[in-house]
Amino acid sequence: MKGKAIGILIGLSIIVLAVYAFIKRKEYIEAEKAAKAYPIVLKRTTTQEGKIADKEVFLGKFEPKDEASISSRVSAYILYVAKEGTKVKKGDLLVKLDNSNIVANINALRNNQQALSFQQQSLKKNLGALMVKYQNQKKIFQRDKVLYENRAISEEAFEKSQDLYQEAKAQYESTIKQIEGLSQSIAAVGNQAKSLEDDLKYTNIVAPFDGVVSKRYLKEGDLAIPGKPIVDLEGTNGGYEIYVDIPESLLKYVKAGDEETIKLNGKIQKAIVETIIPKAQNNMVTIKLYTNSNNINAVPDMYIKTYLTKGFCEGTLIPNDAVNHTSKGYFALEIVDNRVHWVKFTPKARNSKYFCTKDIPPNVELGLANRSEMLSIQEGEKIEVYK
Repeated sequence: MKGKAIGILIGLSIIVLAVYAFIKRKEYIEAEKAAKAYPIVLKRTTTQEGKIADKEVFLGKFEPKDEASISSRVSAYILYVAKEGTKVKKGDLLVKLDNSNIVANINALRNNQQALSFQQQSLKKNLGALMVKYQNQKKIFQRDKVLYENRAISEEAFEKSQDLYQEAKAQYESTIKQIEGLSQSIAAVGNQAKSLEDDLKYTNIVAPFDGVVSKRYLKEGDLAIPGKPIVDLEGTNGGYEIYVDIPESLLKYVKAGDEETIKLNGKIQKAIVETIIPKAQNNMVTIKLYTNSNNINAVPDMYIKTYLTKGFCEGTLIPNDAVNHTSKGYFALEIVDNRVHWVKFTPKARNSKYFCTKDIPPNVELGLANRSEMLSIQEGEKIEVYK
């Protein structure tokens, strides 16, 4: 009986301890839920009046002003080609081609031309004698014709005289035609030789400007083919071009001489609109800008951000770090009585630092935050600010 009472007592003790532990756990959880919510901390600023340019960003292709893809005008094997990275001055040798076949063909053509000239000179020397013979036979024929008409000579004698005259005439005229034909042949062979001599000049390909070999497509021993690149050369005297495609509707905002902005990896520099090039499709135009330096360290053929000015806005300037852009619009992070209020506004212009609007007055207190912080800030949330 006594043992049974002890068992019951132990069971009740266990139940009491379990209930006590459950109650303490519940109190701990509720205490955690009721922990003090600390306000977020933001840096403070105020809106101000100002004027900024309204810019729209496009991607522009960055290229050296002096840039060339060097190819051959003749088919020949390469004896020498400058290596990638080689710096050259204008007129320095870039590519040397084997010209032995061209030289051999030129010599053969010149020899042929000389032989044709000798043949022509020989015919010209005989031409005088043939002309005298022709003239004499013509006179004899004309005399015999009169005699024959007056029955002074026989028909056989007249026909013989006529044959001799026609033979002399044919020899003379044939020689003239041969001389003329040889003149044409001599000229044609000369033109072929001249063309090859012109080709010979291009077997040594030199740099058209100061530059550096940026790409080598062929090596020594390869066959150079007309139109096929051998090396690419980039200028080193400065001067760069940026090509930007924009909608034709924006053309009214851009004109030659405008100063615009290019940007790469946080680096910014100015570029001048040089030319506007119409395009034949998609209602687009190409803007060509020029800059004499490469302070942004762009690589040739790289696409960089190009900011084109569409106008200017005079109004209230709001720092970019005080604005949250969502699918519902643009909202400024206004601070009133140490609480956050998201104020919607319509931007009239924007640059790398500010939005410009007329919806918010100057001297309004704003909070600054990065993008991730913006997403966690709730309307009416209490904050602490620091300058």
